[in-house]
Amino acid sequence: MKRCLILCASLALIAASVLGPIRSAHAVQPANPPREYVVQPGDTLLGIALAFGVSLASIQALNDLEDPSMIRVGQRLKIPAEPSQPGESVFWTLYVVRPGDTLGAIAARFQLRVSDLTHVNHITEDTIIRVGQRLVIPARGAVQAASSPVPAVELIPVAASASAGETTQASPASPESSAMPAAHPIAEIETIRARLLELYNQARIANGAPPLAYSFVLQAAAQAHAEDCAARGTGSHIGSDGSRASQRIARAGYPSRVTGENWAFARSADQAFEMWYTKEIPSQGPHLKNILSPRYKEVGFGVAPARNGFFLIVNFGG
Repeated sequence: MKRCLILCASLALIAASVLGPIRSAHAVQPANPPREYVVQPGDTLLGIALAFGVSLASIQALNDLEDPSMIRVGQRLKIPAEPSQPGESVFWTLYVVRPGDTLGAIAARFQLRVSDLTHVNHITEDTIIRVGQRLVIPARGAVQAASSPVPAVELIPVAASASAGETTQASPASPESSAMPAAHPIAEIETIRARLLELYNQARIANGAPPLAYSFVLQAAAQAHAEDCAARGTGSHIGSDGSRASQRIARAGYPSRVTGENWAFARSADQAFEMWYTKEIPSQGPHLKNILSPRYKEVGFGVAPARNGFFLIVNFGG
């Protein structure tokens, strides 16, 4: 009888050790399992998030993606079946803490309050963040417009392009475009970037050119020049310091000598693309050549708001 009790107890311990993890794993499974999506040519992670109505952050976390640009055609992504928490926006993204970061500095960088960060990340203002830690950045879906009314002025869209080694005369934007930029949310700017990438890659694929990968280094160069143009109220391939596109791209840390640039002042990504692409089809103009050039492998977009539109800078790299 004693041996039977010992044997039964041993069997119970074995069963618990085997079944315990199974039960635990089953307990943490979500009610609605993730969906699966295969990345298509021209896709961006933001575009995928918009299509499924879940946040960038939730897709990044589920697939262990720190860099939202690092997706490839054919890649299988797990897509959450539903938002991870109340109030989640499609434009929420992940940020990896860098040396020297504080909650206050991160909040300021993304135009948020510290309480915005602590709330969505379930931490307190006294929490010590560590290098490499991933935080959800709750990018706002809307902001208040500028307090002063914007007069109804007809926009005069302009566009120009340059390839590596070329210089182009500055083309002034409309005077009304440069005064008092309206407030625009980060989400709106990211949507413009995603739309431009979609339009560029659709055009390339239709013309037999491989799609462009997205480069945050090229974006940094493009964004700095877009903001420079907005501050001056004049679009140009020449920076306020006299720099050319190739110099700015190299200065940002991009290693290739095969670089180029398009720029425009427009109300939307679609309007800018129409100027760059559609209107140049008969003449094979410089914008069109940059868009379709097989020597370019990567692209980055700079978007700087101004009254009645945006300065849009496109930097290419090979």
